[in-house]
Amino acid sequence: MTAVARLDSYSRHYPASFGSSAVSDESFRVLKLVHERFDASVTRGVAKDGVLSRIVEARAGANADGGNGDDGIPVSLATVEAAIKLLFAMPSELPTPEVAAEATGEISFEWYRDPRHVFVLSVENSIIRWSGLLGSGTRVSGSEPFSGAIPVLAIEAIRRMNT
Repeated sequence: MTAVARLDSYSRHYPASFGSSAVSDESFRVLKLVHERFDASVTRGVAKDGVLSRIVEARAGANADGGNGDDGIPVSLATVEAAIKLLFAMPSELPTPEVAAEATGEISFEWYRDPRHVFVLSVENSIIRWSGLLGSGTRVSGSEPFSGAIPVLAIEAIRRMNT
């Protein structure tokens, strides 16, 4: 069965933003991962569906023909899985983040209000990192093993930055 035929068989599980007539086998595996590990246990909102598609697009763009920079590290499937877990761990009242693949192989989520209010949460395999500017001179950062939960300090910083 081709990737497109397999995707068609799963199409009832995904928003229209996942649909494409040019889906690689690797992209299909990411979509299947979302279905198998997350759809059955999590009710997704429209905002999370959009972020899910941006995670898949970020990985595809980063891994296609050096799209992650000449010296960039490809984004692994384990990192995509961690990014999806991170997304579903986010409290629903947080604003929708921008998503990007980093040259380090990480997937990052960014909240930007202005140059003095920026917060980035990134994940790679089993490590979560965060860094932010929360106003005049207030900086926060940290890193720890990612267990599927977002550190409380990071959530509080995102909330503070957006108030």
